[in-house]
Amino acid sequence: RRMAEAGVNIEVMYSDHANQLILVVDDLVRGREVSGAWMRDAGGGS
Repeated sequence: RRMAEAGVNIEVMYSDHANQLILVVDDLVRGREVSGAWMRDAGGGS
């Protein structure tokens, strides 16, 4: 939902063998901004 609200289209979505969500988006810069905010809100990241 956050990607859509930011105007980012998800072209491909899958989960790798380590259960990490992989997204291929049409706007890398905005996609990184949205995913970074999501990670901060979720308490994830390093």
